[in-house]
Amino acid sequence: SLSVILSLLFESTPILLAKLVPELAELLAHPSFEATRSYHDTIEASLRQIQTWSPCECALFISGHPWIGEQGVLSALSQAEWVTKVTSQEVLKRLNVLNALYDQTFPGLQYITFVNGCSPQDIIPEIESTLELPIDPSQPSAVTIHKMGSLEWMDQLACVIRAVGLIAHSRVTALE
Repeated sequence: SLSVILSLLFESTPILLAKLVPELAELLAHPSFEATRSYHDTIEASLRQIQTWSPCECALFISGHPWIGEQGVLSALSQAEWVTKVTSQEVLKRLNVLNALYDQTFPGLQYITFVNGCSPQDIIPEIESTLELPIDPSQPSAVTIHKMGSLEWMDQLACVIRAVGLIAHSRVTALE
């Protein structure tokens, strides 16, 4: 079913099931819509539909993805996307700090990137660059907060949605 496919490719969230699935089903059933030929076409149609949503709805959509380096409750595909090397506690602690700083900097968003087999250690410089670090993590007042809907926040939202699309396409390729 469409809900199972989209949950697998994008990570399941309530808004995916309640909003994207019915909207996409209606879109795909419309006579003017060219027949979807592949999962990649379904991903692209989904991303176009998501771009019509409000920023708040988009933020809810991406909330199903785990934090970078998060341990524990990961989907099988999320877990498989990381290099299988053991990650040091030091790297995991740094990622927790960076994820928290990102969440503070861009309220309602979470950092998502297309890891493409990278290790969590490899992602640290990318997150630091996005946050324009170095920032002393013990100084939360040094963080610039970008409110939902601000230009910087919307730019980050666009980056995150692009990353979610890349991840979904990669998942299709891995499953083929």
